[in-house]
Amino acid sequence: MSQRYSLLIGLFALITVCCPAGARAINVDDFIDFSLRDANNQVVLPGRLFVPPEAMVPNAAPRPLIMNLPGSGGNGTDNLAQLPLVSNFMLAEAKLRGAFLYAPQTASNWTSATVTDEVMAMIDRAINSLNADTHRLYIFGYSLGSFGTWTMLSRYEGRFAAAVPISGGSPAADFVPARLVDTPVFALQARDDDAAPATATRGLISSILAAAGQPAPTYPSSSDSKDFMISNPNLPLNVSLTAQAHQFGNVTDYFLSDPQMDFMYFERATGGHSSVLSAVNSPLVYDWMFAHTTTVPEPTTIAVLAQIAMLILFRRRPR
Repeated sequence: MSQRYSLLIGLFALITVCCPAGARAINVDDFIDFSLRDANNQVVLPGRLFVPPEAMVPNAAPRPLIMNLPGSGGNGTDNLAQLPLVSNFMLAEAKLRGAFLYAPQTASNWTSATVTDEVMAMIDRAINSLNADTHRLYIFGYSLGSFGTWTMLSRYEGRFAAAVPISGGSPAADFVPARLVDTPVFALQARDDDAAPATATRGLISSILAAAGQPAPTYPSSSDSKDFMISNPNLPLNVSLTAQAHQFGNVTDYFLSDPQMDFMYFERATGGHSSVLSAVNSPLVYDWMFAHTTTVPEPTTIAVLAQIAMLILFRRRPR
């Protein structure tokens, strides 16, 4: 590993090769049991939920909800194994922004229609019973959870305001690319990923871009040493994240021509399956994610968001 990657901390710094981001100190006491149970009170889908204090204030505005779908290391039925795969930084951002953080657990996979329906049932419960905001649902998914992220974006079109699928592009067979055209997505992958080949993610992304009428990008060869970034130069937060990618690597850019499409893909040249997982520790990723809602903002709101994004680009530094 080069000295550059071993010393710098940021979106694409390799800080989680040996263990998932923030795996060492998640406290189960920060979460309530939020499991789906059947009529006999047997757990059908285990889950944990961080409930922000802001949601408990009488007459409070609905609060955003982040969902984290872990890789296969979180599989089981104990309702605990998924928590070490939640980033400490993600929990800190949830607390900072007064957002729910939902961490479900599966014993199988995240592409089963039964499992994804159960997940959505629990999200709807958080909306209807705990004051989660139906217009500000965000989803992270890593590895096996990335497969689930792509699948859920297709099955529940328009439900999620933004998504970050990491290290994996193999959704269920009922995946429909056109259903993701209007959903903001920031996907990340390593070109030398042996566990989830980049070719699968590339094919998925090309199908979404084709559905949006965008030309297919020319992806780097397997021997190319440069990182690769797809982004939209017309969107300020895309510009911010692209600038950060360039700060930590030698990057080849591909720019979308549709001025409205909020879709990004970062492909790291080397590092393997977990090398891009550090995206969950980037403040800019959360800035980008929380800037989105499924409601249509007023023109003045769009202008304010653009101003905030430019301030972030020029003043904020990676943690």
